[in-house]
Amino acid sequence: MIYYYYANSIITNKKTRGQIDSINKKDAINQLLNLGLNPLFIRKKTVFDRSISLSLQETYLFLYELSNLIKSGISLVETLNIMYQQTYSKKIKFILRDIINELNSGKSFAQSIKKTNQFSPFITSTIYAGEASGKLSSILDLILQQIQTQIESKKVIEKATLYPKIVLVTLTMVIIISIKFIFPKFIELFSSYNIEVPFIIKLMTNIVEYIRSNLILIVSLYFCIKIMKNIIWFKSINEKIKLQFSFYKSLFQLKCSLEFANLLGILLNAGIALKDALIILEQTITSPILKKKIKISIDGIKQGRNLSSILKEQTILNGTLISIIEIGEKSGTLDEMLLNSGKYFEKLYSHRLEKLLIWIEPIVTLILAILVGIIVLAIMLPTFSLATQII
Repeated sequence: MIYYYYANSIITNKKTRGQIDSINKKDAINQLLNLGLNPLFIRKKTVFDRSISLSLQETYLFLYELSNLIKSGISLVETLNIMYQQTYSKKIKFILRDIINELNSGKSFAQSIKKTNQFSPFITSTIYAGEASGKLSSILDLILQQIQTQIESKKVIEKATLYPKIVLVTLTMVIIISIKFIFPKFIELFSSYNIEVPFIIKLMTNIVEYIRSNLILIVSLYFCIKIMKNIIWFKSINEKIKLQFSFYKSLFQLKCSLEFANLLGILLNAGIALKDALIILEQTITSPILKKKIKISIDGIKQGRNLSSILKEQTILNGTLISIIEIGEKSGTLDEMLLNSGKYFEKLYSHRLEKLLIWIEPIVTLILAILVGIIVLAIMLPTFSLATQII
């Protein structure tokens, strides 16, 4: 489990803070003392704590600047010192300071970044292999390509969902204004003439009243779901439900295929053995279903089986990718073939995703038209009804 700590160096008396992975609080304190740190404050990380890890964009910028400075021939320690002096981000300054301190104490770069607990197992393990093989610069470029792919996919989704979000906010405001200011006038008017209030007004008013009276319960439920989204079993159930829809299943398979091809290709290219690469991949992948399939693959590899024969028994990855893996195993160029197929699946996934997201705008427009129509009817019908009753 992760513990937050605030400590001062026994040698330099400088204050430092960060995270440490340990089995319990006592062990965490012992680890800090062994590192030459005197813990002033330590507590266990909970589900309510926000992660202080770097965002995907921050990780990309960090590694991009690091890669460029290394290519210019500057030593690693000097590179990190330049980055420390130039950055305005307190978060990155803190991370860089810890990395520099670890390097100065004789640790490798990979060990230093792992100590910060700010980077994924995939990044730390790949950098470790790249550093050991002398291919750190080229490995950083491959990592950057993978992160760039993830960032672009997120941007496509954010762009496509921006319009529905704006529409939802606008519609919510219209409904609130109608129920707060317009409908009460109609209800008052109908009551003054002893006329029954129309069903639409009653329905919408009752819904809002129900939400208002159960607001604490609804907000609590929202935060419970938000917290549970990070729990493995809940994520697994959520994925299984989504996979019942064919359009999501097709997209999910492509996403798993491109992640598997790209990440495994980079790890193998860095010189990591297949079994170890799959173990790192299992720790990196966020999908519980894909994690389970990779675990099965690891067990199969330990028994001496080929990766392609294990994957053929599963339906999580694209059939084309499994065929490519089989050819790569026979030719001894598995890493290159995975990286090349990863680029193909990136394009295919982006195309399918954009094609699916194109339908969002017209569907949202249709829903908006229906809801606006209901609101208009809720206002106009009572007016006509009232006029008829008076006449």
